Order: sequence, then C-alpha cells, then structure tokens
Amino acid sequence: MQAVPLVKTSILAGTVGVITGAGSGIGAAAVRCFAAAGAKAIYASDVVDRNLQAVADGVAQEGYETEVIGVKTDITKSDQVEELVRKVIAEHGRLDWFFANAGIVDFEVLSTTTPEALTRMLDVNVVGAFNSVQWAARGMMNTSDAKPTPGGSIIITTSLASTFGGMGAPAYTISKHAAVGLVRAAATNLGMANTGIRVNGVGPGPTATAIAQNNMQGASQDAMSALMEHAKAAGSNPAAMSAVAPPEYIAQTAVFLASDMAAGVNGENIIVDKGLRQKPDPFSGLMFNPSIEPL
Repeated sequence: MQAVPLVKTSILAGTVGVITGAGSGIGAAAVRCFAAAGAKAIYASDVVDRNLQAVADGVAQEGYETEVIGVKTDITKSDQVEELVRKVIAEHGRLDWFFANAGIVDFEVLSTTTPEALTRMLDVNVVGAFNSVQWAARGMMNTSDAKPTPGGSIIITTSLASTFGGMGAPAYTISKHAAVGLVRAAATNLGMANTGIRVNGVGPGPTATAIAQNNMQGASQDAMSALMEHAKAAGSNPAAMSAVAPPEYIAQTAVFLASDMAAGVNGENIIVDKGLRQKPDPFSGLMFNPSIEPL
C-alpha cells in the first residue's frame, strides 16, 4: 500500500512534540502527518534507532520544514522517557503534544499464552504508555516565552481490540483494554489538577504495517501457521482487504487530537477502522446489499 498523499496545513504550526514507535508503521506515517500539519519540531523515538534517520530524511525530501530529531528510547524504562522529555524541554523550551504510539502484538490463544509473554505485553503497551503519560504531562507543564501557559495533548495508540474480545489475541486485547483505562484515568487526573492537558486514544483497526512480522519472534508454531493462513485468506478476499487502512489514516486522527481543533475532546477512544464495526453481522437480518439510486 503506497503512502497516502498529505495536504499541508498549519494546525500544528510552531508546536513541538514526540512520537514513539516512529521507526516504522503508524509512527513513521505520523512523522509525515505531523510535519504536514506544520509542526516546528518532532522528536521521533523508537527502541531501535536504525530507521529514524530514513524517516527524518523522508520528511525533508517531501519538502516539509519540520525539524525531525531521532532519539533511541525504551519506553518501558521510566528514566529513558524522562531523559527524552528533558531533552525536548532543554532544546525547545516547550512540549505541546506527545503521541505515545509504540506497542507490540502477539498471536497466541489463551492456552498458549505464557505469563512471561503477558508480562512483556503489559510492560510495553501499558507500562510504556504510562511512563509516556507521566513524563509528557510533566513536560507540558513547563512554560517559556514561546509557550506562556501550560497544557498540551497526549495521544495513546489503543486498538479496535480495546472494544471487544474477538479482534486480537488475549494478551494484546488485555493490554489495549488497559490502555483505554489509562486514557480515561489520566484525563480525569490531569483535569482535576487543572493542567490544561487532554488525553485521548486512537484505536486502529486492521492497518497496513509490518507490526505482525516484526513481532513473530518467539511465537509458537501453531500461531505462526495460523497467522500465515489468515493472511493468505485475507489477501484473496477483496472485502477483507477493503477494511485495511493505510497508517496515515490513524496518524491523521492523532494530528487532529493533538491540535486545538480537538480542544473539546478529552478522555475519548477514537476508533479508526474504516467502518469495520459497522459491517453487517451474519445474524443482522441484512440478507442482500442495498442499492441507493441517484436523484
């Protein structure tokens, strides 16, 4: 799936922020989207930094004037997230938005999910997001001549799997339900503290990224075989493939949530699934496709 052409806007003009998991997939697309929205500087973070320079070079080649700074960060380590946020404040004096996008998936059923695998899933998808929220909020309270009042927007990548049990593997589903709990609890706490900081989730449905293949290490043979069979079946099914979104769709929703256009949105989990949940269920009674004629 080719990268989606982006429309340049100025809704994030002059702002500075962080995108985690920026080396590929939704994170890499988000760097493009936030640059297209006029961000002054983007700190592109990932646990492995080998792709970050290519992401930054891509933004420059597309003609965006945004400064992209690659930073290797393990979000499961609170001190590393703190170091990242302190770097942003030291270099730009402000933190306006933080897209806590980094995450992992797995493919095991309940009976083959080990305690170690569940712990790893929660460590990245929940503890990592929690560390991001804690330090992002601290950074957003800093003010400067360019940002005289505290506040900002934190966006956490959740998932369509946070809305029901049949979308992801058990450990992944558990972690993403917890991520939504984090969104709601953080929005409430930061609101009670009168910080001016909003916290929202953006939940991808099926998305054209390499996250599946990037997380296959350690998967059981049964899980690997099932994934290959499902991918093969989906690839030959136009209806299934029509539900797969380019990562820019999710990233552009994050841009909206980061901007003042979403000033009234707080504590929400916005699902970006190309209407997958609205497709008819076999038991819905919709036995044939409706036809809508023009006037």
